[in-house]
Amino acid sequence: MPDSRLTEAKQEFLKGLLENNSELHGGYRLIQEFRGLFLKQDQENATKFQVWLEKAQSCTVKELQGFATSLKRDMKAVITGLTLMWSNAQTEGQVTKLKLLKRQRYGRAGFELLRRCVLLV
Repeated sequence: MPDSRLTEAKQEFLKGLLENNSELHGGYRLIQEFRGLFLKQDQENATKFQVWLEKAQSCTVKELQGFATSLKRDMKAVITGLTLMWSNAQTEGQVTKLKLLKRQRYGRAGFELLRRCVLLV
């Protein structure tokens, strides 16, 4: 969450945390940089992402290192998501909703019941 959306008390709390812990400050900065890559899809994001990836892999926060390593495994898909304006998010959302409805019925939902639930929701 960017600082501007935080309340004044939360901004002060965050500022205190970041001032007292350099590792936390570095991790927070990297997370905000990563978040910024998704605000606008353009070709520059490919190089920005690679720079971010190198920073994240060399930082002291182990969780960010692991996250960067997992993103590196699927580099082509990540760069495509950062640079192209097309997305299959709508399709993925519908599939997730369908799976949720099916799970809620503990496997007892036949096709007709599932179809009615999807059409009514």
